[in-house]
Amino acid sequence: MGAPLADYVKLPGFDEYKEWFKDFADLYREDGILQVTWKTNDGPMHHSGMSHRAMSQLTRVLSMDWENEIIIFTHIGDNWMIESDANGWETYSELPTQRFQHQYFDDTNLIKNMIFDIDIPTIGAIHGSGFHWDSALLCDITLASEDAKFDDDHLFFGLVAGDGMFMLMQHFLGTKRANYLMYTCRQWTAQQALDWGWVNELVPKGKVIDRAWEIARMLKTLPRETRTI
Repeated sequence: MGAPLADYVKLPGFDEYKEWFKDFADLYREDGILQVTWKTNDGPMHHSGMSHRAMSQLTRVLSMDWENEIIIFTHIGDNWMIESDANGWETYSELPTQRFQHQYFDDTNLIKNMIFDIDIPTIGAIHGSGFHWDSALLCDITLASEDAKFDDDHLFFGLVAGDGMFMLMQHFLGTKRANYLMYTCRQWTAQQALDWGWVNELVPKGKVIDRAWEIARMLKTLPRETRTI
């Protein structure tokens, strides 16, 4: 048998893409279980055009690495994303229409990547209150601390709702309840989130990651072919 005319295209390995996204996520992998800890530099993730895009880009890259068998998505610190980068949208686009197109593109890709491209079990671990919890809620299993609170405050800041956050609200909470919570900018508690099917488990503060790894290791005992979503 002769040699093929062209070789396989080389995809990035773990160490390579870990370096690519080092400003936006800490990546740690053990026995096929990957923990993605969202951040900005060495602190909590600040919402920005750059972080918005990095989330959609990284989820796509993760889906192409066969060595990732289970993924845990979480956030640095005691909360989910709670800060915004005051200058983080300046270079995201030049005109409002371009910004909308970029945001729509990134949001759509994040949702698509999480639902269709990542075909292994995923666990979202929410430490506490915050916003833009898309990646945690799009997981197969979502855990939250007992003190977590949730809301969609786009309208509070004069922005039109309708991105991935609101779509998730409608999907999990029901259209009427989601519309009411969004239009009135009301929060809901961790217990309501559990009762309404928003999350699967409530975990004592500081124990969410431990529980996520406990579930991940339990899943690892199953044959890989039975874990493919």
